Amino acid sequence: MASHDISLRGNQRPRFPDLCVSCERERPGHYARFGVTGSQDTLGWTLDAAALATTGAVLQGTNVRVQMQVPCCANCSPALERRHTMKTVALYVSGALGAVVMVLVIIFGNSQHWPSGITVTLAIALLLAVLLVPVVWELRDPPSFTITPLGNSVNYEFKSEKCAKLFRALNGAPEAGSSSLATTSGAASPPPRGAASFE
Repeated sequence: MASHDISLRGNQRPRFPDLCVSCERERPGHYARFGVTGSQDTLGWTLDAAALATTGAVLQGTNVRVQMQVPCCANCSPALERRHTMKTVALYVSGALGAVVMVLVIIFGNSQHWPSGITVTLAIALLLAVLLVPVVWELRDPPSFTITPLGNSVNYEFKSEKCAKLFRALNGAPEAGSSSLATTSGAASPPPRGAASFE
């Protein structure tokens, strides 16, 4: 299932409609809190996980950690928070596992006297295959809400089209090919601001 994505500047504090991001319940009166790891460069978390697995040290400056608080009813928030915990674990486990697989393939290839080009190509291919597992999982079954920090911007990803449209309107984000946005009674009250902090 596709998500509805809105990109905002990284320093822009988001404003959320007064709807649960999971079930669209109006005025949920509750929040879901979770952290998301994003990349300041394309392979930030991958490089960190690989470096941690192979050298015991984490590269500095490749990742950004964003703490989020979004409107979410008391019934939906535990599942959303749990999903983001699983996502974080999956990302780092796949990075570490990919690094281990890559090292083992190189060791095995050298012991079998394979040409270095074949060994390195196979090691990189297997690394990428392992790293794609959590990506494919999220593409096939996206959470009801998540964010992806990318350099100087943040991508807000909603499963709910209604929440996405209201969020886009509240934050002044342009929508290609659209001249107007529908409004609902869920946006009649002052919309809550989302809390985000970057580390």
